[in-house]
Amino acid sequence: MREPLDSRFVERVKVRITKIDAVENPLSPSSTWEDWRHGKPNSGSLPIDYQLVGYLLRPIRLHESLLVLRIERNGVQAFGIFCTTPVASFEQGILMTQNSVYCLEIISSDMVKRYPYESSAP
Repeated sequence: MREPLDSRFVERVKVRITKIDAVENPLSPSSTWEDWRHGKPNSGSLPIDYQLVGYLLRPIRLHESLLVLRIERNGVQAFGIFCTTPVASFEQGILMTQNSVYCLEIISSDMVKRYPYESSAP
């Protein structure tokens, strides 16, 4: 995400994120689709092939969780917050956390007015 030249605007980045693998020795092993319960507490991390579409809520930073406003989960509208374990690396669209390996694709990026924005004009 870029820092806008005008503080009244913020970059809105729409992404598609797909879990493609688990890291070696994850903090929490991947669940299977049979065991995974959407929208409920789960004992493992996301199943492989989990996919979401949403908007980054902050820039991707090492040692911090990826935070996304999810609008779609596995092709179905599903609003919510997606949060990972801290990011260990991010290179060429591949993001690794303490549990998972994700492919991150930028769908679109644009500058939008901050909300709420109060003008200083009379």
